Amino acid sequence: MSEPDQERSRALAAVTAAWAEQASDAAPVQIVLEPAFAVLASPGWHGVDGVHFKATLPDGTRRHVKAMHDDARHYVDLGTAFLAARQAASMGIGPAVERGSLADGVLVMADLADYRTGTLDKLRDPDTCLALLRQRQAFQKGPKLGRAVSVFDEIRRFHAACREAGAALPPDTDWLVDNVLDAEKAILAAGVDLVPAHGDGNASNFMVGPDRHVLLVDWDRAADMDPFADLGSFMVEAAQQEPEARALFELAHGAMDEALFARTMLYGVADHLRWGLIGTLLAKVSPRTSLEFLKYASWRYFHGRQAVRDPRFAERVRRI
Repeated sequence: MSEPDQERSRALAAVTAAWAEQASDAAPVQIVLEPAFAVLASPGWHGVDGVHFKATLPDGTRRHVKAMHDDARHYVDLGTAFLAARQAASMGIGPAVERGSLADGVLVMADLADYRTGTLDKLRDPDTCLALLRQRQAFQKGPKLGRAVSVFDEIRRFHAACREAGAALPPDTDWLVDNVLDAEKAILAAGVDLVPAHGDGNASNFMVGPDRHVLLVDWDRAADMDPFADLGSFMVEAAQQEPEARALFELAHGAMDEALFARTMLYGVADHLRWGLIGTLLAKVSPRTSLEFLKYASWRYFHGRQAVRDPRFAERVRRI
């Protein structure tokens, strides 16, 4: 059975099991699966971690089903991701989760029919942007997930994994890693508090519904982390220039704090490098050769490289 057929089979089995748990009889059922959207690794990272389906159940209702790819296990901890999705659902921050099976790597969730996928254009609306920030912060006030993650530890891990796999790293990778790890030393010296967090600022990871109501989706990078790491991953996606970044920081934090702003921006640079390494690794090890993992990695390296070369990078390391 091919990998797409395996993913479809896993998704169908999970939806059938979820339906059986709520059905009043054991009669055979017919469930229709349709692709939810096209997967893209470039220019954005959209739906890459799993195959997404819309499932129509015998009663006419629909569900959203996510069957994780095997190669996502290189960078996703499924136990934490599924726990975070359930936790977000219970807090009204994410879609309801009907079934989450670690054995088959499938999540069965409510279908957000009245919601639309987030985009950078939607983030230009101040009310939507604020609603998204408040949902991210609300999750941070919930129970910890039990798995602490540092972007700097992940940089070391993915850097080593790329080398071990013989992946095509840029010539200046060691220089980038060394500079970003200098930021880690400054942050650790200042102290770090851990909170449960979404961890991925990609614009497609939120949904906008009626009255600009926002729900967070795709909890694959969730973990206990520095809240400013979570904010940094969002700011490098949403803010193209320094004035925009400052405005977003003040919107999130309530006031400007230069040391914490510096910390947030440095986390954003680290996020670029982490995703560059993830893309490089998948370009080497993933069987999905039709996805442009390396193109996405190149884009993230470019922005990380520009940030490290900027004199403000060294100033921010000193300012923390």
